[in-house]
Amino acid sequence: MLPTVYGVEIDGAKASVAQFQFATKAYFAVTAATTPEAWTDIIDQKVGSIWVFALPTLDGNPNSWKIGFKLDDDRIITIELYDTKTSSGVVLLARPITDDPSMSPDAHMAVLTKIRATGVGRRMKDNVSVRDIVLKIQEAGLLKYELLNGRGHRFWVFAVLGKIQDFVVELLRAPRLQSYVDELMQSSWMPGGRKNRSKTANADGTISPLILVPGKWVRKWVNGEEV
Repeated sequence: MLPTVYGVEIDGAKASVAQFQFATKAYFAVTAATTPEAWTDIIDQKVGSIWVFALPTLDGNPNSWKIGFKLDDDRIITIELYDTKTSSGVVLLARPITDDPSMSPDAHMAVLTKIRATGVGRRMKDNVSVRDIVLKIQEAGLLKYELLNGRGHRFWVFAVLGKIQDFVVELLRAPRLQSYVDELMQSSWMPGGRKNRSKTANADGTISPLILVPGKWVRKWVNGEEV
């Protein structure tokens, strides 16, 4: 069954998103590379690996962080928190790593490597689908999120990683993925992987913007609905 398509604004431009009945609060960006028909296929694709990465910043402020999933067919899709600036609020937005439908899926990882300032990846356990991941995030009440004075994006990534931890194949001699990313997110990463180290407070005593601050999310769900 095809998802319902709505007109929205993404990155300051008119766009469309698809919404599935099983997760009506999540947005799936409709692009030349991810049509509604394509999303119907992607949603049940198995996920081979997870990649958590930061887009570079130039001003020393916190980076924008995304969670990427490399599918078994080598396509990469990402999820992030996105402010719809409508009554829908701040929601999970899924989109492809590239909008170019002519790009071979085996080139998607090169795109991710090029745009990230830092990041880390792990293999996923067998037979975990995109749908499984979205349902787990929905179960935790994290498809929709309320920022606190504009802050909470990175904490959302931290919380999502905690909820899908059981899907991840951890390394024997390395920190768990959530802990590793928590450490990375408390620094500001610039182009080329250069970083400004985190600090607990600014010179004037205010809390550093690099410290993770939680927002708010609905924690109790029954049959996929908020209660």
